[in-house]
Amino acid sequence: MAKEKGSKSKRPFLIYSYSREQAIRDGYLIDVSDIATKLGFTAPTVVTAAVWKEYCEPEHLPDEPTPILRDILWMLHCSLHGPLPCRREVTGGGEAVFFSFISHLGTPAEAQSELKAEFGPGDQGESVITIMLPDED
Repeated sequence: MAKEKGSKSKRPFLIYSYSREQAIRDGYLIDVSDIATKLGFTAPTVVTAAVWKEYCEPEHLPDEPTPILRDILWMLHCSLHGPLPCRREVTGGGEAVFFSFISHLGTPAEAQSELKAEFGPGDQGESVITIMLPDED
């Protein structure tokens, strides 16, 4: 943010913003709300393109990405509401939950993966969920 030149106001004005809706249109976020809703999630839910490519892309599952995506969403649900452990952190706009799931890709030693789900405000201030790799923002 920057201040208007010559302005008496000390309030900064926004130069640029990139909305969640734009990120979905551009393919950086993949909307999985339809499947998430069937598993009990009430907030709009997306996965990052990196998560999609790593675990859900059709080359891993020739028929469709749904089985691993369902596993990811189910393990997040169980971590939030059930007996599975997870690590929680407060973020600038909400909360992040780190959870594990079995990807069934690669060797058994590589099968357990960790993901991060961020819960925070969407473009209009509504609650949204973004599932990403642990090192993504």
